[in-house]
Amino acid sequence: MSYYEYLKSDDWAWVKHECRKRDRVCQKCGKAYQPGMKFDVHHKHYRYVGQGDLFELESVELLCRDCHRRTHGLTAGMALIEANLEKWFADWDAGAR
Repeated sequence: MSYYEYLKSDDWAWVKHECRKRDRVCQKCGKAYQPGMKFDVHHKHYRYVGQGDLFELESVELLCRDCHRRTHGLTAGMALIEANLEKWFADWDAGAR
């Protein structure tokens, strides 16, 4: 299974849910998570991907979208491109393109 396929799996859904429940705030800036907000579950390392939920849960942290982008070195301009791509793909999935 590819990493991108894994991100669509039930195992990954469980890890994301448990990470949000555990951390409840961005681990970089402290912003509180609320359902519907743009927060990401970030892999601190990829050693345990797909090797068991509890192991993987220890290798992830909750980050707000801004901190996650900064962690990966994305600039504001790159973030805008990413946001436009997300909208484009959402439109595509909805049949608008």
